[in-house]
Parts: sequence; C-alpha cells; structure tokens
Amino acid sequence: MLGSLSMRMHHLVERIEQLQVKSAPQRLGDFLVRLCPQTDGPATVELPFAKGLVAQRLGMRPETLSRAMGALRSVGVTARGSRVSIAEVSRLRAFCQMP
Repeated sequence: MLGSLSMRMHHLVERIEQLQVKSAPQRLGDFLVRLCPQTDGPATVELPFAKGLVAQRLGMRPETLSRAMGALRSVGVTARGSRVSIAEVSRLRAFCQMP
C-alpha cells in the first residue's frame, strides 16, 4: 500500500512540475512521447480520449492544445483527428526536455 501511495505522489509531483516549468507544446509533446511504443524512429499514436479531455489533463484549454499541436509541427508532429504521427520520437523527446 505504501508503494502504491509513493508512486501516486511521485506522479502528482511530476505533473505539478510540468505545469509550472514546461510550455504547452512541451507538455503535449511529453504526453505524446509517453504514448509511443518505441523510443526512436517514426511513430503513430492514437489519442486515448477526446482532445478536450487531453487538454484538460495537460492543464490547458482546447484552443491552446490546438496551438500547441501546431507548434509541434516544427519537430515533425502532425495530427489528423485523434491519430498523431511523429517523424522522429527522439527529436520530440529532446524538444520536451528543453527548459
């Protein structure tokens, strides 16, 4: 039980840090990287729920999510509906780590 509580607390602290430190495109990019089955090369992921819920989970409004998705085009991310294509996962990961 303590292990489970510790993991939950670690997850919540990580989310708070993301909201305070990372920009909206970085938070979205990090979310997409976590959905990727591989760590390198191209990938296609399906958003697990509606874009409005993704925005809410990432601490932004739906229109901010759309702008963030547009900003990620520069690092090779494109979206068509709920399907997101990533040209190079490592490039997106590097973008998300920038301060």
